[in-house]
Amino acid sequence: MLGGLAVLALSWAGLAPVGALAPASAAAAPASATAPAIKNASPVTGTYDLAAVACFSTSACIAVGRNAANQGVVVPTTGGTAGTAIVVPTTVDLLAVACASTTTCVATGKSTGNPTNGAVVTITSGVPATAQVVTGTAVLSGVACPTTTTCEAVGSNASNQGVLVPVNSGAVGAAVAVAGTVALNAIACSSTTTCEALAATPSGAAAVVTITGGTAAAPQVVSGVSLFGVACPTSSTCLAVGKNGLGVVVPITNGTPGAVQPVPDVQDLFGVACATPTLCRAVGDQGPSRGVVVNITPVSANAAQVVSGTYALFGMACPNTSFCEAVGTTTIPFQGIVVTVALLQGYQPVTPVRICDTRPASQFVAANRCQGPGGAGRTLGHGSISVPVAGFNGVPLTAFAVVLNVTVTNTTAASYLTVWPTGETQPTASNVNWNPGQTVPNLVEVALGNVPTVDVFNNTGTADVVIDLEGYVDATAPSLFNPLAPARICDSRAANAGSVAVNQCEFPGGGAATLGVGHIVVGVAGKGGVPLGATAAVLNVTVTNTTAAGFLDIWPDGAAAPVASNLNWAPRQTVANRVIVPLGAGGKIDVFNSAGLTDVVIDVNGYYSPAAGGSGYRPFVPFRDCDTRPVGPGVALNGCNDPASGTVGPLGPGDELTFNIPAGVTATVFNVTVTNTSDSSYLTVFPDPTPDVYTAPPLISDLNWAPGQTVANLVVVAAGPAQAVTFYNNTGTTDLVVDVEGDYGKAETAALAASATLRHASHRNGMGKRAAVA
Repeated sequence: MLGGLAVLALSWAGLAPVGALAPASAAAAPASATAPAIKNASPVTGTYDLAAVACFSTSACIAVGRNAANQGVVVPTTGGTAGTAIVVPTTVDLLAVACASTTTCVATGKSTGNPTNGAVVTITSGVPATAQVVTGTAVLSGVACPTTTTCEAVGSNASNQGVLVPVNSGAVGAAVAVAGTVALNAIACSSTTTCEALAATPSGAAAVVTITGGTAAAPQVVSGVSLFGVACPTSSTCLAVGKNGLGVVVPITNGTPGAVQPVPDVQDLFGVACATPTLCRAVGDQGPSRGVVVNITPVSANAAQVVSGTYALFGMACPNTSFCEAVGTTTIPFQGIVVTVALLQGYQPVTPVRICDTRPASQFVAANRCQGPGGAGRTLGHGSISVPVAGFNGVPLTAFAVVLNVTVTNTTAASYLTVWPTGETQPTASNVNWNPGQTVPNLVEVALGNVPTVDVFNNTGTADVVIDLEGYVDATAPSLFNPLAPARICDSRAANAGSVAVNQCEFPGGGAATLGVGHIVVGVAGKGGVPLGATAAVLNVTVTNTTAAGFLDIWPDGAAAPVASNLNWAPRQTVANRVIVPLGAGGKIDVFNSAGLTDVVIDVNGYYSPAAGGSGYRPFVPFRDCDTRPVGPGVALNGCNDPASGTVGPLGPGDELTFNIPAGVTATVFNVTVTNTSDSSYLTVFPDPTPDVYTAPPLISDLNWAPGQTVANLVVVAAGPAQAVTFYNNTGTTDLVVDVEGDYGKAETAALAASATLRHASHRNGMGKRAAVA
């Protein structure tokens, strides 16, 4: 806890007259290039590349490829984490794999002896048998299993004809040449009797070959392209991928190929898999050293997401609707790699726990990983530290993001913290901002990259950093987010006809229930739309009318009070912070005040629940989307200061600035900062049902400030039925700075808006000034 440490207003580094300015990019960075909905596993030791992957359960898959000695390898994976590579007896190069049942998979490729022949390897319970050489073939480059006992392998023979080879219960049949083809490249099955194979023809064109009951039909030519991978999301629809100078997608409906769909920013597409009937993922490369993943729904492909550290990705499989696995090779050194691609990421709240405190170990500061040897202080100067967050305290190595409450104290200069996934380029954004002597907290939802740490950068002076873990995001976490229209559920001030409605946090009869030293129990479930059974709630908690420096600690009712804090303040301050807190017995939370008197105001923005219908989270490497300050040092041209956009300059009294939210996104996570503030005021961020006309804001607030203060807060806001979010300023003027941290969406759409940035629709002037309210 940060007991006795005073907190003044949050201060954006460089927005005050002193301090350095956080750098700004030339434009809002597209999230698609760095959104860690794609998470790399470590390269797989003992492999040179991995060519294909197939899944035999909802969490377990088999990847195949070769090692540096040109021996075939089989790599088991669980939940996206690769196991130990197993060398296949006899020398083969494995190119494809399919699973017929939960215990049996079949891999195909070629013998690397002389002469070269196709090969089949049966894999039982993860253990490969000795390769079976298939005479009459040169290579078998694809395999699919329409039933639990039958598989179909495809490839070519020494006479340069495409061939079809049946594999029944591990027994390899005779190769059958497919007329009109020189090679069959891949195969997928839409039913127990029908499969679609991709072919190359003597003329150099690609073709689709329908295989029914083991018999190949005449090839249907697709001119001008090469096709390498195919998947069938439904019994009547398959998708083929390949290239024609750029990546391409070709839909196949009831065996008939449709029009070629080009994919921007992709050089090759090698593999494809479908998690749902409407969401497929293709993999390939964007040129040397840039493996990519592309979303397809079902025939239109969005911009490629580059996977850092990969040379190319060759295969994809989706064990369930939560995540897929891609395989390929790294850049330097060349090694096979397994990449987890999340589709729908759930949230697992935890009772808050302190994981980092750079202050020296003492009676009040426990020893932890952020201190120096022997518990010595490790105050952060200009530069960054890496903070371990996954692999302990219940956070799995497979986690895609963590929720942290980050506090700075003992600050010596105006500065800012930026928190981002280790391994990514430091973003143009900030998370915590301060002036000298201030203690400032803020909630951070930060992605995790290829390693289980996050980087924390301090720009100027020195500061101690304190980090409390609140929860994590993972593809297998059970709880999904349900955004709500914001609602006030607790206000300890006395009810009045203006700004304070009757609520559960008052004394009977509407009297003030100002909180002294100690704690209160606040019921969250059953209020503001939060149901019983919710596992956690997203709250905006504000303190006001404070009489002494203190802090709030918030935790699930029924659990022991944690060593953590959520808000810190100095006397007579009004301070807000976002809190994501697990709900205890009966859907309640405990709120503890450390010193003096304070009023407490709680607004709810949404909840997490394991029930169906929620939205999964996709974290971004943060990027700056809106800055109303004039273009100048540290402030780039953007949609909020471009004269052509009509959204120029600060927000005045009652002004509203509305953003359009991309389709499929149910809620967005912003880090919002106000600066150059002329009056005491507050900001309300809310889903706007009528974005083209003025909408009265709800009786809640997200940021509060006094004149001259710079204040920031994390904001989680629903998109609403009109896919619009509005920022409302009550009094005076203020500049607005908005960084995008991530978004929420449904399973079939959560990954589709990664390349879309928010569009600023309108700036409505002076229409809704109200009485001041915390």
